[in-house]
Amino acid sequence: MWRDMKCCATKKFPTLLIQLKYSEDREPVIRGLERVSKPGCRDLYPARQHSVGQGWHGHRHPVLLREACSAGRRGARALVARSSARFGKRSPCEREVMTVSRIGRMPIPVTDAVKVSIDGNRVKVVGPKGELEREFHPTMRIKQADGELVVERPDDSRQSRALHGLTRALLANMVTGVTEGFQKQLQINGVGFRAEEKGQGVVLQIGYSHPVEVNPPEGIRVRPEAGGRIVVEGIDKELVGEVAAKIRAVRKPEPYQGKGIAYVGEVIRRKAGKAGRAGGA
Repeated sequence: MWRDMKCCATKKFPTLLIQLKYSEDREPVIRGLERVSKPGCRDLYPARQHSVGQGWHGHRHPVLLREACSAGRRGARALVARSSARFGKRSPCEREVMTVSRIGRMPIPVTDAVKVSIDGNRVKVVGPKGELEREFHPTMRIKQADGELVVERPDDSRQSRALHGLTRALLANMVTGVTEGFQKQLQINGVGFRAEEKGQGVVLQIGYSHPVEVNPPEGIRVRPEAGGRIVVEGIDKELVGEVAAKIRAVRKPEPYQGKGIAYVGEVIRRKAGKAGRAGGA
């Protein structure tokens, strides 16, 4: 469906400003244009008025959109989309269209098992797994209605646009944390390397002359599993990632034999070493 479409005549030649919105079934929503680039807000100009070889704001190859010709026309007319990767270089009329953040405008669903209390810019979320409380930027407005949390920003400045998406992401992580929780998995690689559970933390035998004890902060649990795997669990996504990073930093995976502690699924760049180079020569 169209979200917004208008014509702006403030430039040298007329400009058609279109803001696109995907349908729920991910079907094409525009029948008259063939999209070549990623969706977004573009300035469209006739190709005969703008050289294809000339870029916009340093881009050597501008984006092309082809308009499907109807019966009676002599052929499809190419349109050149001039855009910028920097928000600050957008035209004034394009800033009027770009009034929302793709992440920030999305509402956060709140189930009946979650209780949210808003006191100014401080939000407290209570759920089955625990409770989280956080203070957000004072310019962001957080509202709760119809079982959803919505974040609003005061203006379209660069800082407000950045804080809009950040605030919404942090709120969504709080709701997900108290309902489902977060976890990060690590893998120990090396002969004789192992981890033993001790309270809420672990003791690592990782090739040093002494064992390394890891004591996580309150609300975080670290437990070893079979096969040299370590699982970090908690309701705070930031703390889970921080504790997992500290465990990995005890002995980072080295590139020759891959020994050390790595994230599950992490790709380690391997090196051949002196023996491998000598054999290849």
